[in-house]
Amino acid sequence: MQKTFKLIAISSLALALSGCSWFSSTGEIQTQNESLANQIAPIASLEVAESRQLNQENSSIKWRGEVVTGLKGHEGTIPVSGFVGFNSSKELVAGTFELDISNLTNSDLEGEIQETLLDHLKSEDFFYTESYPSANLNITSSEKLDENIYSLTADLTIKDQTNSIQFKAEVDGTEIRSQFDIDRTRWGVTYGSGNFFDNLKDSAIKDEIMFDIKLSI
Repeated sequence: MQKTFKLIAISSLALALSGCSWFSSTGEIQTQNESLANQIAPIASLEVAESRQLNQENSSIKWRGEVVTGLKGHEGTIPVSGFVGFNSSKELVAGTFELDISNLTNSDLEGEIQETLLDHLKSEDFFYTESYPSANLNITSSEKLDENIYSLTADLTIKDQTNSIQFKAEVDGTEIRSQFDIDRTRWGVTYGSGNFFDNLKDSAIKDEIMFDIKLSI
């Protein structure tokens, strides 16, 4: 009974985004990337002078989820692919990214309990990757605040639901870095949320997913 409770509690802690696999074959990667590149033009067609493809091996999105009680949460990474667009002054003006939840990782568990956690994240309770394999982030506007600091507005799509988010990012020419949270319930991911379910007690999960993003360009 105690072991079962621990498995349920641990499974309900972790939070992530959904996405699709980019690593099947070279041909598939090229086709997918061309599709992403074509999405930049409608976003900022009058401003984009140069588009750059992310270096997938050196790019990462780290995620973290926690329970309401403040006990240790869970964390891992999500593979990311995409393109960014710069204007003639080398300023970031656009970007389109695809995240791969089918290859997400967890870094704080091992063995069977880790597999239980990852399977739960991919289930209908969370991101239902069988039906919604992709999460997309598309930058819709960009404001340069300082030499390397930008305020970005983007459309984030999870499980076919799109909401606008805002966050700051540091761009140094070869790397984009950002840290921000999202409220997962805005995209219909309500499992374990105290705002949607009663009597969760210590198993209640925070609605926020925390992200630490590093994109190599």
